[in-house]
Formats: sequence, structure tokens, C-alpha cells
Amino acid sequence: MERDSKQKRFAIIFPVITAFLGAFVTALFGWYGSYLQASAISTTACIARVDKQEAQLREKYKNLMVSITEFAFSPGLTQPMTRSELRQQILPVVTSATEVMVYAPSDMAIVALRIMMTFYSADKAGNDPLLQEEAIKQATESPKGSYKAYLKALETLDSQRIKCH
Repeated sequence: MERDSKQKRFAIIFPVITAFLGAFVTALFGWYGSYLQASAISTTACIARVDKQEAQLREKYKNLMVSITEFAFSPGLTQPMTRSELRQQILPVVTSATEVMVYAPSDMAIVALRIMMTFYSADKAGNDPLLQEEAIKQATESPKGSYKAYLKALETLDSQRIKCH
């Protein structure tokens, strides 16, 4: 009789324990699946953020180089200008340099700041043709080293993208 009692208890307890164990394993797999999904979403969001930053940097750097090229080949630079005329030539470069500073990693931002300050100095040359000529020369030479900094900025973004994984 005692044996029947043990078998009845076992017959009752075993399915309960099995059900609890099954529920636990199911919950564990569910949690693990959720963890993997959250991890994948986080990685995707991180990569998308870095990709967006890279696209913005490429666009802003292109605009900066185009504005410097347009400045360097401006027909107005072949003759003395008033400060107002010179400022009109400088403004697109300063605007583009400011945009690069906002979107670029620090090394590239420093180069953009240097370019912007050089063009700001050209603006400060005023109406003096000799000062203008020297300032314009410095301004057109200011982008030297910017491409190297640009490539380093892209490498920085690549390393950030790798860290997303």
C-alpha cells in the first residue's frame, strides 16, 4: 500500500515538475531569442548611425573642397576687391568649413577650423590689395593636409562601425 501511495505521488509530482521544467526551458529560450533580437537591432542601429555620419561627412567635405576650388578660380581674384566683394567670395568656404566641423571627427574638425580661420584672416585684410593678395594666397594653400585628415576621419568612422558588432 505504501508503494501505491509513492507511485501515486510520483505520478502527480512528475508531470508537475516536468511542466515547470518545460516552462523554464521555454522561458529561457524566449529570453535568449529576445536578447539576440535586441542585440541585432542595436548593431543595425549603430551601423546605420555611423553610415549616416559618414555620408554627411562625405557630402560636407565635398562641399568644402568645391567652395575652395570655386574661390581659388574665381575671376574676381585677378583684381583688387573691396572687402565686401572679398567677403562674398569667402562666405561659401567659411560656411562649408563650419559644416565640416560639425559633422567630422575631431582631427578633421581641427583642419576645417584651420581653413575657416585662414579665410577669416583673408576677410580681415580689408581693402588693402597687398594684404588681400597675401591672405588669398594663404587661404588657397590652407586645405593642404585636409585630404589626409579626411581619410583619417573615414578610418575613424570605419573603426566605430566595427565596434558596433
